[in-house]
Amino acid sequence: MKLLLASFEYPPYPLAGTGLYAVNLVRNLKEHDVTVLTPYHGIGEKFEEDKGININRIDVAGLKFLPSRVNRSFIDKRILFALTLKKYLRKLNLNEYDLFHCLNVQDANFFDYELLNKYFNVIVSVNEDYIISSSLNPFKFPFKSTDLPIRYVHHNILKQFNKKTLRRANRIIANSYSTKRNIVKFCKIDE
Repeated sequence: MKLLLASFEYPPYPLAGTGLYAVNLVRNLKEHDVTVLTPYHGIGEKFEEDKGININRIDVAGLKFLPSRVNRSFIDKRILFALTLKKYLRKLNLNEYDLFHCLNVQDANFFDYELLNKYFNVIVSVNEDYIISSSLNPFKFPFKSTDLPIRYVHHNILKQFNKKTLRRANRIIANSYSTKRNIVKFCKIDE
């Protein structure tokens, strides 16, 4: 099969949970033709083949200029990647692929699902559920930090996008039973 994967985190970008998930998943798909779409962080080559895996690092406007700790502001690096990915997918010959898997729900928030579903099924992974399950009550908001007002608004806006994204995906892969239960409960999606 020809598989198209998208992940904000992919080497040589420093890896956290989603990045490690991406690396391990790709490593175990070696019998397939895999193309990974990831942002170009100014490190490494923009296009490379690594052990049969095609890696396309996409230029994302403004990404290199944002400080590394900006992820909780309204200029979220993942949002910039998601918006760029939406445009990039329109330029690809989607007929070439059998399946598309976005490895993080935030990266999938702006896809044109009507277009993508003409070519293949779209799978979206959910690696954390703290945004989906966060309370609208600011006194019950789980993150007590100096940027609480910004984080509270940011999470509640993303929550609406994430719910819509998960309802439009053909399949969802949750990283745990707890995440699955929260997706079913908070997004009102039949398991």
